[in-house]
Amino acid sequence: MYSDFSLDFDSRTYGLEPVITPLAQKLPLYITSIGHYFAREKYFTERAGYSNYILFLTLSGRGYFKTKNTEFYLNKNQLILLNCNDDTLYKTACDDVWEFKFIHFEGSSAKEYHDIINAGGVSPVMLDKYSDIQSRISDIFKTCEKEHFLPDVKICSEMVGLISSIILEKNASDDNIKRHQNAVTCAIEYIKENFYQNIKVSEISKIVNFSEYYFIKTFKNYTGTTPHEYLSNYRITTAKLLLSTTDLTVTDIAVKVGFSDANGFIKSFKKIMGTTPLKYRNHFVRN
Repeated sequence: MYSDFSLDFDSRTYGLEPVITPLAQKLPLYITSIGHYFAREKYFTERAGYSNYILFLTLSGRGYFKTKNTEFYLNKNQLILLNCNDDTLYKTACDDVWEFKFIHFEGSSAKEYHDIINAGGVSPVMLDKYSDIQSRISDIFKTCEKEHFLPDVKICSEMVGLISSIILEKNASDDNIKRHQNAVTCAIEYIKENFYQNIKVSEISKIVNFSEYYFIKTFKNYTGTTPHEYLSNYRITTAKLLLSTTDLTVTDIAVKVGFSDANGFIKSFKKIMGTTPLKYRNHFVRN
């Protein structure tokens, strides 16, 4: 293991291995250590070949992870479950402190739970604002902090409850991802089929059953641009094709790609292309 434990003094670790009983090792899950870290900018850990599993929850700041050729960031209110046998690097990925909690655990069902949560590959779980996962983790920390000898069955029950909640949260998150992807795909298809009409973002949001604000936010998250910008770009792309392959006037092309007048078309074309439609056509013809 390679590491730079650049931690604030408030950071705490509880190693529980000495009090793990034979009973605990027969249970589905048992904890080997927990910690609450305030990791400074230079903090990192690189490890492999450990037989247990680790759960991370970011409370503030951001962490960077690389494992099994997968890279991602763990932001506030995001959680990840990793197999410590895999080559893994994690480090602070912000100028401020990365605050996170972790739970190392093992057990006869640990691998099965890990495989269920990461069935589609290792990826962060975004916690819903109504999630009970943070309170479950807090309860586990309280139990571990108070007890000199862990109540094996109790801690197992709390861990099983936590992992079960994560599975439910992950499934709900995956369903939301599919819903969002379907909505964006539907919106793009609608734009391509109706770009020449006077369509509005509010109309598209109703078609995909999202509020206008939520639709714009979701669309931008997936495409990197707003629905209005996407529509404008698609209209101008179509206009470029017409300018270079037909003798239609600028006014005719403006109408064909959905603009109410030539002036609005010219202004939009110049904003996106840096030149006017006629200059674009002349340049295309000359070259």
